[in-house]
Amino acid sequence: MANSGIKTFNQKKEDVRNFLTKHQQKFAEVLPRHIDVRSLIGHFMYSVGKNPKIAECSPESIGLSIMTAATMGLKPDGREGCLIPFKGTCQFIPMYRGLIKLAWMSDKIASINARAVRENDEFDWQDGTNGYVRHTVPNITDEERGPLAYAWATYQTTSGGSGFRVLTKDQVLKRMRESKSARYDDSPWNTWPDEMWTKTALKSLESVIPCGPDFAAAVAHDNMIDTLEPTQVISPALIEVGDRDTGDAASSSVADKLRSKA
Repeated sequence: MANSGIKTFNQKKEDVRNFLTKHQQKFAEVLPRHIDVRSLIGHFMYSVGKNPKIAECSPESIGLSIMTAATMGLKPDGREGCLIPFKGTCQFIPMYRGLIKLAWMSDKIASINARAVRENDEFDWQDGTNGYVRHTVPNITDEERGPLAYAWATYQTTSGGSGFRVLTKDQVLKRMRESKSARYDDSPWNTWPDEMWTKTALKSLESVIPCGPDFAAAVAHDNMIDTLEPTQVISPALIEVGDRDTGDAASSSVADKLRSKA
């Protein structure tokens, strides 16, 4: 006889929807104007449909993940950011497209780009005073392109400055080994390696470009997930973000906003 106390996936999914709806006003308080709270919750429910393990995560970690995404101004849509279940704990992880979006929020960035390179790509680069990066992706499958070999990121500033970073395979794998989340099957290091290599190259620009507080906060959050056990509820107590209207720096207490009672 089936145990009536065991919830089905649809019941768990509905519990998550009810939890997020209950707290939607708190999410709305930290969202930038271009993201609607219903859209944010919709992206979350889409993620649950793609990865049912998210519905099994603790409500606290789910709420903190959504609040973290809202505070950063990123959508948990699998492109700007991802919701990853780590043995019952949900974490929001910004992805490389999200980092590019945040970098663009700085009025000092004219362009920024990044890509992972595979062995059979056309790729050439040179460091130094006459440095350059040249990368052409052949119109073939990823398998035909071969294993991952490099990752690069380039930028130009509105004042005319420019630069780039190229990471070798050894450099990227070193960063992967330093990430405690990489040990888990659901880690994006294992499910989306190209995106993670690309993001690693982008993150290497953080110390050299005028990226603004939004980009820096997202990189700091991502680094914290790498260095701590992802099964902890580790959303930052304070995420420093730029005011989307004035450009001034502001702070939002993620945990306190979620835990405070209406």
